Amino acid sequence: MKKILFASIVLLGLQSCIISEEYQVTDRDSYSRQITYDLRDMKPILPEDLTRDFTSELEELSHHLKKGVKISELEGHLQKKTFNPEFISYFKENQSLVNKYKDIVITFDVDQLIYHIDYGVHSDVKNKELLDFLNGIIYLTELPLGNENMVKEVVTDSKQITVHFDGKAIEKFSNQLYQSFNEMTTPQGFQSLINYQLTIKTPKKIKTSSINGNYFSLDGQSVTYNFKLSEIISGKVSEVKLAY
Repeated sequence: MKKILFASIVLLGLQSCIISEEYQVTDRDSYSRQITYDLRDMKPILPEDLTRDFTSELEELSHHLKKGVKISELEGHLQKKTFNPEFISYFKENQSLVNKYKDIVITFDVDQLIYHIDYGVHSDVKNKELLDFLNGIIYLTELPLGNENMVKEVVTDSKQITVHFDGKAIEKFSNQLYQSFNEMTTPQGFQSLINYQLTIKTPKKIKTSSINGNYFSLDGQSVTYNFKLSEIISGKVSEVKLAY
């Protein structure tokens, strides 16, 4: 009974667990993309050995990672003899991808469990090659993250942008993350605890939005939406479309 009560109290404090994604339209056919996994409120209930293992693993890199490290720079830091040889091997085996995506910036606050990727302007949500490469890095850190994309497709032109969500992929992501907390709630309950935040920035003032935004910037060129994962998985929210 005490265990159930404690679990309930802990879960009530998970309201600020956020997966946030930002798109900034740059011109007719391109956009920049950033994504952040903020797991700081999950740290108290993650398995102790898991948090200890990857905190120790990344200790040498923590100073650099907090400030943000390009893929090309990360490879250099991994050459230290005391670092996990699996990381070094992974980068050697994927040298062509390291060169191709060298300017992507990874920021990771080891203490707070905040993981951020800045894909840059060349990003494409359907770029499976890039996604798999970055998933390999996440896997080696042993972070309790899934490897699925939140967004299925982004369509943009000179007047509008549409972000299509991938409900099935998000459900898979949620179920993978849920494995670390399966004694405390149901899969459906866990989905309702995780917030997904989407921010879209446009080159001109936003005229219309298919969904009411939670926050609009003063200049009217940026809007932020907040959803529960369960809303996207159920199909209640399938896309966001902006005209500007």
